[in-house]
Amino acid sequence: MLKEDSAPCFPASLNAISKVLIIIIDLIQKLYHNIKLQQFQTTI
Repeated sequence: MLKEDSAPCFPASLNAISKVLIIIIDLIQKLYHNIKLQQFQTTI
């Protein structure tokens, strides 16, 4: 009975976690790109 109750919640929480991960990865990529640009500008 406990497994049946928790089963429908699992995909929803997994979906929320994946959305958060996508947002975090996007932010990291933007930060990394900005850092690369700053390093490139300082070398010039």
